[in-house]
Parts: sequence; C-alpha cells; structure tokens
Amino acid sequence: MKMLSPIVGAWYKDLQTQIVFEVIDWDLANLTIETQYLDGEVAEYDLDAWREMLLQQVEAPEDWR
Repeated sequence: MKMLSPIVGAWYKDLQTQIVFEVIDWDLANLTIETQYLDGEVAEYDLDAWREMLLQQVEAPEDWR
C-alpha cells in the first residue's frame, strides 16, 4: 500500500486498529506528525512510524465536534 502524506486537517483510518484520527500538525523541522483521536487524545508519530502504518484517508466523522 502506498504511504499517504500527512495533511493537516485531513482524517485517516488506521487499517490495523480501525481507529480514526485527524492530523493536527505536521512539523517538517522535526519530521513529526501530531494527531488527535475522536475522544480528544493527542498522539505524536515520527515519520518512520507514520510510514509503517497502514492508513486510509477518510471523511471527517459526522460527530467529531
């Protein structure tokens, strides 16, 4: 599967865990991607971890706000 580039404001689904999240920051200086899950939890991935994830870009969930 082709790696998806992180796009701030875009939503992705991790196909291994079935969890949906939004990219809220893409720090090019440190090569880190910050994400936020529906429950408000924030996580950070380095670019290597992002590349290993099986992701699908999805529409924003209806109840995300």
